[in-house]
Amino acid sequence: MRLFLLTIFFALFLIPCFAQDKSLIYSENKILGRVLDNKSRPISKIRVCAYPAERPQQGRAPCSTTDDDGNFNFNANIIIDEKYVVCASTLWALIRTNKFPKKYQETCSEPIIFRTKEESKEIELRFKVKVKLK
Repeated sequence: MRLFLLTIFFALFLIPCFAQDKSLIYSENKILGRVLDNKSRPISKIRVCAYPAERPQQGRAPCSTTDDDGNFNFNANIIIDEKYVVCASTLWALIRTNKFPKKYQETCSEPIIFRTKEESKEIELRFKVKVKLK
């Protein structure tokens, strides 16, 4: 009897928690762009990630690090017709360069929506203040 009740509990409560919504359409889309400081100078070694705009992040966020010219690009497995924001953060510079940012800074894009599969979006992220790594 105990095993029967445990099986019923598992079937009714736990399986739906792990099942994916089949109505959602996932797609591999490309996000590319550039990160600039307040004077339009490119910033290198800055972490850029894409996050859902209207729900908590599930799993690891797709990310990239800017090159010497401030450029980034990465593929993101996202849900079609869902809003995402792309954010750049100075926190990653600490890990990549061993230089401490004077203070933590972050800048994010306006929400973007991918309407089709394999679509690309180009984003320019600009910090409002000077980004200084000591």
